[in-house]
Amino acid sequence: MFRGSVRFLSLKGAAWGVALAIAYVTLCPLSLRPSLGPPDLERCAAFAVAGFLAAAAYPRRRILATLALVGFAVLLELGQYLDPSRDPRVADALIKSAGAVSGALAAWGSSRILLAWRAGLDGAGKP
Repeated sequence: MFRGSVRFLSLKGAAWGVALAIAYVTLCPLSLRPSLGPPDLERCAAFAVAGFLAAAAYPRRRILATLALVGFAVLLELGQYLDPSRDPRVADALIKSAGAVSGALAAWGSSRILLAWRAGLDGAGKP
């Protein structure tokens, strides 16, 4: 009954941890925001990681998890209006949303490949 529970709890913790980190970086003053590369690439990559982890952590609710991340991206952009040093833009929300969807699709594709691979191993050697 609890087979795989630790794995899913770890994925859920990682997904929520990434979401919290994204929220902090998005809403903190611009002077505290770390910079690792071009901002659009950072946005897309961060949400792709979050989308992958959320879709992997909630395999039966992948679409809902992805839609929640898209809504989260929009809310974070709106939240930037609270800090005058930040500049919320629709384009940023779209880039973040595209990252979340890409990550979720990558998780879905990875799970399909893994299932096919496992099925091939189970059937190996059978006539």
